[in-house]
Amino acid sequence: MKSRHPNLSLERLNRKTTELSFVLSLALTFVALLLLRGGQLATVPVMPDLVMVQVEEIPVTEQERRTPPPPRPQIAMPSDDPDLPEEETITISEIQFDEIPAPPAPPTDEVDASSDTFVAFDTPPVPIGGWNSLYQNLDYPMEARRAGIEGRVLVSVQVDEKGEVMATRLLKGVDTEAGLDEAAMRAIEKLVFHPALQRDRPVKVWITVPVRFALSSNPS
Repeated sequence: MKSRHPNLSLERLNRKTTELSFVLSLALTFVALLLLRGGQLATVPVMPDLVMVQVEEIPVTEQERRTPPPPRPQIAMPSDDPDLPEEETITISEIQFDEIPAPPAPPTDEVDASSDTFVAFDTPPVPIGGWNSLYQNLDYPMEARRAGIEGRVLVSVQVDEKGEVMATRLLKGVDTEAGLDEAAMRAIEKLVFHPALQRDRPVKVWITVPVRFALSSNPS
């Protein structure tokens, strides 16, 4: 009987061991895949079906305020109370219209020449020929020239509906006795104006006219 070669027995044993190890590896790999697949299936959440909800805007209900009904008329009821006064009948007296005094007369538009009543106007009075005509009529007093006196005089002037000067009043004069105030008033009284207009109608008004007295650098 021939004896087996020892190398052949080892090769066979190694081959079987290798095959067995390969089979076990495949089995373990398959089991591991099954375990992993089962774990993933267990942990994957199931998404529910989406439900679409549509929100509609509901208008605010406004309560209509109704006007309260009028109160019911009260009906007088007879009473048996003896303390109540008896009914009295009110007699209607006749009014005598002839005894009513007449209303006062409306005020007139005329203004006294000496009155300071202000009358509104749309267009002020202007001298015929312009304001230069005032200085053409102005005489500078010789005493004031020699003394070198200057100043401004304010004169209140009343101009009637015809443009004529009705009255003059000194509002502010020069504090001297050189005659500047009188000279200014005499020059204004010689003027003839275009009258003031109120709604295209001539009216009598008061205006303030300033008169300036000034000497040039060369008195001659």
